[in-house]
Amino acid sequence: MNLRVFCVLIMVYILSAVIHGETSSPEYISQMQLLYRTNLQIEYVERAMRRHCPALIVELGSLGVSLSLLRKRRTAMDLDQVRLNVELAKHVLSTLKLKYLSPGCQNSSCLNSSCQNGGSCIKGPGDNVSCACPTGYTGEKCEIRAAPVACTSTWLSTCKDTYGTGRCSFICPIGCINSGTVWGTGSYTGDSRLCRAAIHDGRIPAAGGVATVIGLGPLQSFRGTTQNGVTTASYGSYGTSFRFV
Repeated sequence: MNLRVFCVLIMVYILSAVIHGETSSPEYISQMQLLYRTNLQIEYVERAMRRHCPALIVELGSLGVSLSLLRKRRTAMDLDQVRLNVELAKHVLSTLKLKYLSPGCQNSSCLNSSCQNGGSCIKGPGDNVSCACPTGYTGEKCEIRAAPVACTSTWLSTCKDTYGTGRCSFICPIGCINSGTVWGTGSYTGDSRLCRAAIHDGRIPAAGGVATVIGLGPLQSFRGTTQNGVTTASYGSYGTSFRFV
């Protein structure tokens, strides 16, 4: 190996080490998370515009170039590139929202929409509006944080941190009707499978959906029953429990 090749290899190694160190820094991670959230909002607003007022997308002109650049820059970025992309994403989102909420796209009721957490206002017949919520949120105004869970998830593994502070919402997938054991009826042990309990309690269908629970603390007994295609077991005293709300 000649000296020139050796030097090139050393430079590549040093550059890789610098980039790796940079991409693991707290600022880099924070900026990437911000970029991800902003891009997610852009996708929802753009999708809504294409459904309700596609002509306005064409009118945005150079914004299409910005959207294209954002989609090409999602990998192998250093910190400076991420910062630039964050600013570009903010500009794109702001412009899209202004157009989407303009009278040319929405009726007046959407101008006063109170969709939260990046939700997009969707106009319906007459003055009816609804909110299209991004992944991880649900509710009439996208005000409820609801993380996707697995069929194996329990209150202890998913919602324990909310005990005494409020409700815990989650999104169940399809296929949980026969997954795992559930103890109780109405009130369930903390180690019961959340999604199967939700089906038993009639909160969601077997196809999955969103459910909300609240922690109850210890209970002396749990009664097993068969409801909605799910059979639960009876149990004695248990230190944690929950019910659906």
